[in-house]
Amino acid sequence: MFIQSFAREVWYEMVKVADEVWIATALLHREHPDRDSFRVHEIVARADQEGLHQPRRPGVQVHAALHSVANKPPNPATYRMLVETPDGGRRLYRSGDPAHPARTGKVTPRREDLPAGYAHLLDWYESEYDLPAEVAAGEHASAAEEVYTPLRAASREIREAAVDYGWRERIALDPAVLVGKPVIRGTRLAVEFIVELLANGWRTEDILRNYPGITHKDIAACLRYAAESLRHETLHPAPVA
Repeated sequence: MFIQSFAREVWYEMVKVADEVWIATALLHREHPDRDSFRVHEIVARADQEGLHQPRRPGVQVHAALHSVANKPPNPATYRMLVETPDGGRRLYRSGDPAHPARTGKVTPRREDLPAGYAHLLDWYESEYDLPAEVAAGEHASAAEEVYTPLRAASREIREAAVDYGWRERIALDPAVLVGKPVIRGTRLAVEFIVELLANGWRTEDILRNYPGITHKDIAACLRYAAESLRHETLHPAPVA
């Protein structure tokens, strides 16, 4: 019992301040689904309540107010874990939220960095919270889900690779290859083909095993390309007969 308690204390001591702030904010979202955002002092109070680190580190307040906020200039932290809302509140960052161009840091904690018992928050974030506006609002759901469902279902490694800002270099459009369809550079594998494989239930490991010339980042680039294409496309609901 002593060893287990000691191990737990050591693990909590190692929790990064930014991750502690993300956990506190995620818990508030889960506990208050009717609210879109929370004040900085509420996030700090929730972190105190959870007690991941005692006494509270001064950085908790700073990360909630500034260091982890995507749409504020980096100082020098570049995390994108929270977003400042128009009313001055804070909420968790979603894909596509406005972010300062110099902020390229992590959006969520790494799964292996989460203390035991908190992985469910990352599962919730990936499957329910981090949805495009079209899906969250129930608009054009079928078209939006076609792209975003495979991304949420992909492995954690794919999600981390998706923040690679060089992803555009991995996609090529060449009239001599598949009549100019977007493909993974250096291959004849079309973006739509990779997305369709994921939509049909293929795991990333299945794709890599069957097409050994590509990488996790190539698959992530296909998803990013598809997401960007959808984001800039105007969708119209089919007329009801």
